[in-house]
Amino acid sequence: MCIMGAFFYALFIRVRRKGGVMGASRDFQPRPYEKTWLSISDQVALLKSRGLTIPDHATAEQFLEHVSYYRSHPGPLATRYGVQPNILTTWLHHLVYIRNVCAHHSRFWDRRWTIKPKLPAGKSWDLKALNPPNRLVTTLLIVSWLLSRIPQARHLRVEWQKQVQDKLNNPPRVSSPEGAMGTFEGWTEHVAWAG
Repeated sequence: MCIMGAFFYALFIRVRRKGGVMGASRDFQPRPYEKTWLSISDQVALLKSRGLTIPDHATAEQFLEHVSYYRSHPGPLATRYGVQPNILTTWLHHLVYIRNVCAHHSRFWDRRWTIKPKLPAGKSWDLKALNPPNRLVTTLLIVSWLLSRIPQARHLRVEWQKQVQDKLNNPPRVSSPEGAMGTFEGWTEHVAWAG
């Protein structure tokens, strides 16, 4: 999960710099925009000059038209992941927090998150078991949901889910590990996990 944390950290930084719903931190000072404008073709050429192998120039240009080389706005990114921009921003903030918990070798399987993600409106996310969304199961569902929206990561999602299931089938030897993790009956049938 920590490997995915690095990916989501990069996304979070891009969304936050654009001024997502979380706003700027207290010590943030606006700076004048210092980078010169580059066309999409120039951006692809810059990426190639920095050593990135780009086999299909046209596909790279099409991708950069939607994402941008420098920054992305949370709106188009959120649409790609099928959630509202404010929801995606809280998810990414939460995943950065999880990444930091992992990076500092803290326990996270029985932890109550201090940085909680907001859940989308709808029956599938409006489960009593997910409220408040401060347990491991919510994080697992969010990561699964995000991976399911990346066509190139479908095989990664399947492998990741298998590894998670293997870990959950052998929980730590403590009283009620399922309750500590927030898992509930039928959580693997949730649309974010099974979909």
